[in-house]
Amino acid sequence: MAMPRDLLHPIVLVGGRSARFGRDKLREPLDAGWLVDRAIAALRESTGRAVTLVGACDPDVATRGDAQIDDAHEGHGPAGGVLTALERLGDVIVLPGDLPRVRASTIASVIAAAERAPEALVVRAKGEPLVAVYRRALVGRIAARIAEGRRSLHDLATPEETIEVDVREEELVNANTPEVLDVPANVWGFEGIDVRLELVPLAARRALDRAGLHLSLETWRALELDARRAMVTEGAREVVDVGAVRTILAGTATREIDAVPELDAAAPPAALRDAIGARLGARWPTLRALERFALVHGMKSASRRGDPSRLDEVVRAVLG
Repeated sequence: MAMPRDLLHPIVLVGGRSARFGRDKLREPLDAGWLVDRAIAALRESTGRAVTLVGACDPDVATRGDAQIDDAHEGHGPAGGVLTALERLGDVIVLPGDLPRVRASTIASVIAAAERAPEALVVRAKGEPLVAVYRRALVGRIAARIAEGRRSLHDLATPEETIEVDVREEELVNANTPEVLDVPANVWGFEGIDVRLELVPLAARRALDRAGLHLSLETWRALELDARRAMVTEGAREVVDVGAVRTILAGTATREIDAVPELDAAAPPAALRDAIGARLGARWPTLRALERFALVHGMKSASRRGDPSRLDEVVRAVLG
């Protein structure tokens, strides 16, 4: 029997001290909000429920959630916050408050796995105990660990009691330092790419398409970070400088392909118009070239993966 989604309580852990960050990272500006808003929004969208913040936090941070409760086991790290929530609320889906690139669709996949396996005590993103569903039946087990001075939740449940869900590693990167948030301009949050640029941003993909070049992910990661950043800059221009792109990649193992022409700025592809309709309206000619590229790429990715939420994320980021 599947667990009804309305019995799963979404919580965000907000009791950390931000020691390595140097200031209250939950209040760090990010897009049109704060860092903590990312986790809250992902939970609201994936569950349709009010989100409770767990732990002591700045009063202004507390207002970002729908409710806030103090950690009844303060001083015991995330384990104390999870235990408090299980005691007060019941089964929970938990996120830390410092995930800048977490997506609602990823949280939905963890919840779906939990619904398919109500006997599992822990259902989590692979290797990440704080992007997870925990059952109330674990209260005694966590309390015993805390009494023994043990804080880790990694091995809380046995392998037979645990389900791990494959997710993109980039979504699990915590903002422990400000540098994690120092992503170049023209890289959107939905891309799940941090300051290290270990994946190829859409801007760089556009630059490669216009230059008629293809490179592997391994080759991309072997580039100097300054070169990767330069590719993002070139791909964000209204007219890509093909010569500049080829200069950046000189001596790199690339493969020649047919150059992909620029999208028609006068009218969107019919498939995109059919997919997002009124949300696009008459705005296509007013968009930047990179924004048009992102919308079409998002449409193709959503179709290929059978996941409409991918296009929805792009539309929200580009069109608002």
